[in-house]
Amino acid sequence: MAHELRGMGYDARVIVGGLRAWKKAGLELEPVPAEDIVLLPTFAQIAGK
Repeated sequence: MAHELRGMGYDARVIVGGLRAWKKAGLELEPVPAEDIVLLPTFAQIAGK
């Protein structure tokens, strides 16, 4: 995703350790409105199982 965003002109970076590392560092999180949350399919759903 960061690669795609950089291609669009954004200064995007990959966070080593992801969201868990961000939270552990005590960095700020923004609330996400419920209507903006999208559930991603699981591998089983993609594979048709």
